[in-house]
Amino acid sequence: YSPNDQLDSAIMITADKGNQKGAIWSNPEYRLDLSKPFTSSMWLNISKKTNPADGMAFVMHNASAGSSAFMDQKNYGGSRLGVWGFDQNVTSTADAAKGAIPNSLAIELDTYSNGDTLDKNTPGVPHVAWNYPSNPASYILLPQNKVALVHNDAVSLSMGNVADGKWHHFSLSWQPSNGSKSGNLTYTFNDRVAAGDSVQPMTTDVVKKTIFIDDYVKRFGLTGSNSKVHWGFTGSTGGSSARNVMTFENIPGLVSANITESVVDVTRGVDITKSGVTYS
Repeated sequence: YSPNDQLDSAIMITADKGNQKGAIWSNPEYRLDLSKPFTSSMWLNISKKTNPADGMAFVMHNASAGSSAFMDQKNYGGSRLGVWGFDQNVTSTADAAKGAIPNSLAIELDTYSNGDTLDKNTPGVPHVAWNYPSNPASYILLPQNKVALVHNDAVSLSMGNVADGKWHHFSLSWQPSNGSKSGNLTYTFNDRVAAGDSVQPMTTDVVKKTIFIDDYVKRFGLTGSNSKVHWGFTGSTGGSSARNVMTFENIPGLVSANITESVVDVTRGVDITKSGVTYS
């Protein structure tokens, strides 16, 4: 898919209506194998509005629900983007984490400030940040039984460079460490923007961060020899809303093959790469 194609042929995570939620997940055969490197890229589009809400998140998970995973519906609110834990009516961060997609990691593009709960400690909106949604350490208990999210590597952006009805590029690169269950996940957002037939490089509001995953077996609750996780996008709206749309540019796992090249002299039936013969 190209961002120059029609918007209605892309994947709508949420419509521009209040109290919407949505997700798209990889099929089991296209899960990400964390024992191997991969790259992937997408285009994201958020409708141009003065007060868009709430955003979307790229998520990797090993929840038992598989391609049906979604946050617990209790205390549902647009602030949770379909992945984060309970944001209110809890007595501990452990209670908050129970509402999240289990065994997950999320990179959020949040376009709305829920300043009394999850976004209390953010530098502003829109912003990009990440954490482990089902880990109690990802939350801070607030007064009145509410919680705030710990926003790792939070970067504030200009609303006009995000919620503008244009296509914004998002890419991922995973490099596992040799001999251990760790690795580096690098994500880049807004390095390119597309409108109409034009794709332009961005020089402002570009985000590039690397997450060191110290133990992917532990972080994603993997067992046995399994090293694969589901991946996809979630999103939600609350009282305010926006159309959140995405499309895939490069999907990891569609092709996994080794290529062997050879050069054959058809007049002699000789494989030059194996014969040791030199030609000039």
